[in-house]
Amino acid sequence: MSACNHGCVIALQGEEKLTYLFGNLTIDDSASAVFQCATQYYTNLDGLLPWSERPEALKRGILAKIPPLSKWAKLNLNCC
Repeated sequence: MSACNHGCVIALQGEEKLTYLFGNLTIDDSASAVFQCATQYYTNLDGLLPWSERPEALKRGILAKIPPLSKWAKLNLNCC
């Protein structure tokens, strides 16, 4: 994922959803937080994970929040 210097890294990605990349996660308390956050992500139609609703371990360490590719593809349909 090109985040080698950020320790334990996870990504959450789904069709038509935001993509999140988290890094520098600690091994001790991250597993349950990742599961909780992944559940929130799965149930949210657009994948939005507001900071205030994330588990504590995932409120820090966010490396990227990327818009859905389909959003950009729709903007560039007639570009070429």
